[in-house]
Amino acid sequence: MDDFNTKDLCLVHVEDDDLDKNLMTRALEEMRYEGRYFHFHNGSDFVDWLRRTGKYEHSTDPSPSIIFLDIGLPGLSGKDILSKMRQEQLVVHIPVILLS
Repeated sequence: MDDFNTKDLCLVHVEDDDLDKNLMTRALEEMRYEGRYFHFHNGSDFVDWLRRTGKYEHSTDPSPSIIFLDIGLPGLSGKDILSKMRQEQLVVHIPVILLS
């Protein structure tokens, strides 16, 4: 069986804990992930990035292929962000995995 090609994927990880972020990046390295990887420490920056507002207004980054979203983020929680994303139809067809 051929290896799965990850070059065209865009993985987004929203996580405030550096240890959890490092675990994710290590796992991606071990599986030889070659696609785009974006990390956000807080929900506000992530939502701005999705909307292409604020400091991300001129971003040309690709849309995410999958989103890993921490439930326990300070401020806007992962559940709040997911609800907002669904209401605004920002990620209707993008899988979101909630992490705790």
